[in-house]
Amino acid sequence: MNSQIRSEQQDNPRVKRSRRRSMDERIALTEITRASVERAKREGKMKMIGKRRMYYDPAE
Repeated sequence: MNSQIRSEQQDNPRVKRSRRRSMDERIALTEITRASVERAKREGKMKMIGKRRMYYDPAE
């Protein structure tokens, strides 16, 4: 099954988005992402392990 999926993916390149996101949509998605990251940090699920590296453990 996996080989069949891979062969189909090789025949068809990745489908790109057909429309650009509006500025409001981009801002909203950024705010949602930031809020979920801050919540994960507060709950101890996300830890900073370096200046620009994070560790996310959904099991905790």
